Amino acid sequence: MCRANHPVHHLYGPTLNRPSERRRNGWRFAGRLISALGIVMLVLFATDKGTANNQTLVRVFDATRSMAPDCSQVWHLVLDAVAEKENWSIQYTSGTLTEGQARLADGRVDLLTGVPNLPCNPRQQVISQESVLSTWSQIYTHPSISVQSILDLNRHTVGIPEQNAQGVTARKMLDGLGLDIQLVEFKTGREMLAALDKRWIDAAVVDRLYSAVQLKHSQLIQTAILFPPTDYRFAARSALRERLLNPIDYHLRRMKADPTSAYHRHLNALFDNRTELRILGYLKLGLLVTAIGLLGAFVHVTILRHRIRSRTFELARRNTDLKAELKRRHKAEEAQADSECRLREMFDACRRSEEKYRLLVENAHDLIVVIQKQMITFANPSANGFSDTRKPIFDRFLSLP
Repeated sequence: MCRANHPVHHLYGPTLNRPSERRRNGWRFAGRLISALGIVMLVLFATDKGTANNQTLVRVFDATRSMAPDCSQVWHLVLDAVAEKENWSIQYTSGTLTEGQARLADGRVDLLTGVPNLPCNPRQQVISQESVLSTWSQIYTHPSISVQSILDLNRHTVGIPEQNAQGVTARKMLDGLGLDIQLVEFKTGREMLAALDKRWIDAAVVDRLYSAVQLKHSQLIQTAILFPPTDYRFAARSALRERLLNPIDYHLRRMKADPTSAYHRHLNALFDNRTELRILGYLKLGLLVTAIGLLGAFVHVTILRHRIRSRTFELARRNTDLKAELKRRHKAEEAQADSECRLREMFDACRRSEEKYRLLVENAHDLIVVIQKQMITFANPSANGFSDTRKPIFDRFLSLP
């Protein structure tokens, strides 16, 4: 029996499926994969290098050295966070605020930190919309001096910060009181507190942030005399608002809205003491009491105004009635005077008429008599010339019925 010649298949199938071929294909695939990864890494490295070379250099002048060191770190923290997001390269220099404003004006720096938000800032610089820190100043005294109000500072020496917005505000307020207060300027808060501790000065105007960090364990007395708060922000030239200040405002606003941000963590660590919280509580209570007092005063003034308006209306009505009554009385008096005048004239006319007829009767040559009930009650002087011959006639006339 003959068998047909059929092709003999290998156990592993066609020739391409042999183990040696599969190993070679695997090595080829691995080589290609490694090559692709290398190319991707080279591209990423070139991109990172190009990005690093394209970083924006921002020259920052740090004018916060008058603040406490922990407070100055807040500005660096904010700028580092913004620089990481915006691909900035920060170059720091430091000095006073006056030096920083001069360098910002002539273009030697791009950004200025620790700028107070005051109306007297130079026109050529613009201020960020978001404030980094908000603080106020407070009077501190030596334990041997008792100061209950700002009037107790009369005839005392008070230290204030030099070239500082809070020092300018304190000087204006203290000079405006008209008290005998000697003001001494200090370049740094440390020098001012040292002078106060040695009794070279009697009181000092100390920043709240500085006192929260540096005076935690000090024996200096914290008074209730507070000065208006001041906001501290970033400043730049007008041409750099879009490139610098707008990104800072955006990222700072987001950090403020996030309670877990590094900004909030740093501030919480900075002010984590009961004294500060107690002061804030006292301030809130004082503001609440002041608001209630103002509301009560407003209600009291409103009630008084209503009463005064009602009383004024009543008095005006009474005044109108009195004027009308006086007018009526005046008319009555005029009428009475007119009547009296007419009566007087009538009386005078009657008197003149009586005098006229009396003279006529008395001087008449004829006999004029008045007979009532057969009795002569009146006779004029002509009756004296009657003769006895005429008397019977007169008697007979009297006897008539």
